[in-house]
Amino acid sequence: MNRVLKASLFLVPAALVLMFVPGVAAHQEATKTLYATWLDKDGKVITDLQPDEAMVFEDGKPRPPTSFKRATTPLSIVLLADTSAAVAGAGLDQRSTSAQSAGDMMHDIRAAFSEFTKTMLAADPKNELALMEFGQAAIMITDFTSNGAELEKSIMRLNAKPNAASVLLEGIMASSKELGKRPNARRAIITINVMPDNEQSQEPANNIMKELGKDHASLFSVSLAKGDLKNASRGPILQGYSDRTGGKRDVLAGQSALVDVLKSYGAILNAQYEISFARPAGAPPQLIQMATTKARGDVKVLHSKFPPQ
Repeated sequence: MNRVLKASLFLVPAALVLMFVPGVAAHQEATKTLYATWLDKDGKVITDLQPDEAMVFEDGKPRPPTSFKRATTPLSIVLLADTSAAVAGAGLDQRSTSAQSAGDMMHDIRAAFSEFTKTMLAADPKNELALMEFGQAAIMITDFTSNGAELEKSIMRLNAKPNAASVLLEGIMASSKELGKRPNARRAIITINVMPDNEQSQEPANNIMKELGKDHASLFSVSLAKGDLKNASRGPILQGYSDRTGGKRDVLAGQSALVDVLKSYGAILNAQYEISFARPAGAPPQLIQMATTKARGDVKVLHSKFPPQ
């Protein structure tokens, strides 16, 4: 019976002229593996997908899956926290004083990372997380560990720096490089930042995209936004990173939803499928796409658009 396939398409800003990760000129047929999560029309994860409902394409050519199962390999995750003056300056919710509001904002950032960490370690004690900040500089606070108590202690010590500029993009670059050194194939970056800010990252956006593709790190980015936004072009850049790497992008008007958003990111990572397929000998592909059967309805597939190496 013929099946109608719906391709997972993506849009990126014109400012991001993406350069593909280079590969070898030729190679023998090999088994490749990728990871993907399916979301239904309401944005909820799909956990009952069947092998015959999905298809993989490389440069438009079908790659029938040779293995399709729920992913069980451990994750390596970097938590990337905003400790810039944007956090120290004022909160998003209307509170009695700016000092109280700033404290409440950092409290919510800590709470979101804390709950996310507990969720991921409960899902698999072998998952490993690292904590990095990006106020003035991208600094690793706690290296990769599965020790929940150690991570909790570091998260609770996060504090904003009143005179620090934001270097979120440099933090993403540094996080991706650290993930590229990890043995786990499943990798993600979870960022929380506050806008408006004073973003001072110097690294070209396209260089960061290439690094994310090389390291196969999925970006999940949530921004707390208030008032007129500086660096308005950064929003599309973050959206492009998330779309291209199989992550997700959210912008919130108030920090009260922050914990729930990071819980949803945990649900997405915990619902990943592991798909393997055979790649024939020849020139390395530049683009990978996923499709699903029309019978499943209106779905979205979160997956890296960079072909597995």
